[in-house]
Amino acid sequence: PTIRATSRPEMQGALIDSATRILLVVSTNLPALNVLANSMLDTFLIIHVAHPNYPNGLDLRKSNGSYAGWTWSGKKRIFSESRPDVATESLHQRSRLAIAKVAALSRIMRSLNLMHTKLTTGIEMQNVVYALKKEQALAFKQQGYVGEIVQFPFIVQYADVAHLTLKEAADDILLKAQLDEEVLAKGELLRLTYLQRVREATHPNELPAILEEFARESYINALI
Repeated sequence: PTIRATSRPEMQGALIDSATRILLVVSTNLPALNVLANSMLDTFLIIHVAHPNYPNGLDLRKSNGSYAGWTWSGKKRIFSESRPDVATESLHQRSRLAIAKVAALSRIMRSLNLMHTKLTTGIEMQNVVYALKKEQALAFKQQGYVGEIVQFPFIVQYADVAHLTLKEAADDILLKAQLDEEVLAKGELLRLTYLQRVREATHPNELPAILEEFARESYINALI
């Protein structure tokens, strides 16, 4: 294997085999690496693995479809070629599985993030505003839709702009909150189910079927 710099330096992480310090996978998707590090036994995660010796980032060539041809030196923070007697076929298989799992996790995370964009406005702190609106609408409803309007400024604002009564505005706010929560609940079930499926996979060949099921269930639920 050979090593060269990449022209697009990004924050990179690496998952390392604890016993041998052999590289299993390198990626810019740190959340996916973190999920993998917490589920693959006898591994550890290095964040910003290219610092300080690879200022342009890492572009490690694979050997036999794996990164097991590289060994990490924590003291020097460099990669060197692995000894052939250490980089066994079982470690190559472990690396190939890690590579496939990071790719699968990345795809699932991208899809779920895309789903969540439907619930965002692009305005900072808007989620806090929505939470306060729901809180006020729920309190107003629990009081029988009566009370001092100074206690419910968000309901008053919404009612004025949308030309609704205060009761109609409160009910509309609660309905929209319920719809958003239903979408989030479906997405959370997908996340829990399919991240666990990826964690439990023991061979790269299992992952395409898992991703196909994830995609099918996502579209059936009209999430993505």
